[in-house]
Amino acid sequence: MPMNLDSAQRVLEREMVDAVTIVRPGRDADAGTFDNGTGTYTASAADTTIYSGKAMVTTYAAEPRSRTEGGGEIKENTYTVRLPLDAAQVAENDVVTVTASLRDDQLPGKELLIVSVNYTTFAVSRKILAELRVLKRDP
Repeated sequence: MPMNLDSAQRVLEREMVDAVTIVRPGRDADAGTFDNGTGTYTASAADTTIYSGKAMVTTYAAEPRSRTEGGGEIKENTYTVRLPLDAAQVAENDVVTVTASLRDDQLPGKELLIVSVNYTTFAVSRKILAELRVLKRDP
């Protein structure tokens, strides 16, 4: 007998009280064309909106990971972003922008880089791991 996960899916989707927009950055954005006649530059590939709608954004780890890059310390905060199971297919390197949050007024405006998309047989939502990167500057 197959497992019926519809009720679990409905419960989880009711908990999706944030709103996000997920964009796939244009590839080869610097390889556009310059029109000498008008003096304008046209990018070859525009960003593409993949998804816009409800989500649940939560922290994945209590402590951010640290690494050094370009002479500065980078703090990487990992988040879990859950989307409805029928949301459009997202991919690594897509960018999640939180556009609204019912419970956290400091969450909107945050941009997260997708580092992993999880797939599973018994999925009730699309689970994404994403990182918020913050450069720590020396005082």
